[in-house]
Amino acid sequence: MRAPSLGKATECLVNENPLFRSLLENMLVGTNYHNALDLGTGAGLMAIELARLGFDTTAMDYNDDMLNEAFALSKKLGLDIEFIKGNIENPLIRNNSFDIIVAKDCVWNLEKPEDAYRRWKDILRPGGLLIIIDNNYYLYQTNPDYQKRYESVVKEPSNEIKWMRYHPDQKMMDVCSNLAKELPLTKELRPGWDVSILMRQGFDKIKIHSLDHYAFTVTDEKGTRGTPMSFILTASLPNTQDTHVDYNLPQSMLDMHDLRKRIENYQSLIGNSLKCLSNEGCCKILMALCETDMNVGQCAQLLNISHALASHDLKLLKTSGFVDSIKDGKESIYYLKDKDMVNRFLLEVILAKDDRYHRNY
Repeated sequence: MRAPSLGKATECLVNENPLFRSLLENMLVGTNYHNALDLGTGAGLMAIELARLGFDTTAMDYNDDMLNEAFALSKKLGLDIEFIKGNIENPLIRNNSFDIIVAKDCVWNLEKPEDAYRRWKDILRPGGLLIIIDNNYYLYQTNPDYQKRYESVVKEPSNEIKWMRYHPDQKMMDVCSNLAKELPLTKELRPGWDVSILMRQGFDKIKIHSLDHYAFTVTDEKGTRGTPMSFILTASLPNTQDTHVDYNLPQSMLDMHDLRKRIENYQSLIGNSLKCLSNEGCCKILMALCETDMNVGQCAQLLNISHALASHDLKLLKTSGFVDSIKDGKESIYYLKDKDMVNRFLLEVILAKDDRYHRNY
């Protein structure tokens, strides 16, 4: 569902607030991209800004009323945008057909967001760019720490004014709040969740930009990490299939050239990982990060090592693909990309080295 007043709010943003136009301009002007797909366009805000920047723009939404409002506003502004009705989780669009995909304020309410990311990847051309503008608005329903911070921010007078101006339909906001209770991403700390999924699917050059004007961290059972209320995430597809590792070993005989490239990719991946795991400091940090996310200073203090050494080992772990980081003000918070995998690996090492746990296979 969409608020009936969203069209008016969109027109205000288009005419009075250049925020999203400036953000898109900084990311896209000067690139070789030609066309763009705006998924979950609503009243057409991002589609309009993309068209204003000169991109051949297509916009999709499932709501007829929103599409009508978006079409009317685009014509009022003299823009030529193709609006189509469809399911954004599984768009009926030809593969490899768009240079840019934008999804603003819609990923949070998808029932199968991981599947949606996989489908959107298919639609992008090699070298294409995915732009996600989303939020953690409803995380307060499942995370008490976030709830306290969220309430303190929303109650600020300046934010109340913005909220009422651009989201004036309280009844519809209540509907969205109830809807969020049943959705999977209401329980996830984002954009950390998005980063892990997109990396697993083969995206690279992933960047995160917080739209908040304050540092925002949240603590849960996995630790503390930067969790902005609103954020922009960009991720690129490699230009060729050879620029990332294919983790599926060949099931049948391949030509020697292809097999050689696969071996080289695995050699690089395994070599970097083994180099990292042979470092005692890196192993200690991995064990520490299994318990909680930390910044460089916290790692140094916990392990009683210098700040420089902790920074070096964390950088090595990040380069090897074990950890990633997210900005929290001036600090970088480090976390395990796949905590379950690291826990299983460390347990197997302990079992293999401890005679009490030797098993017969």
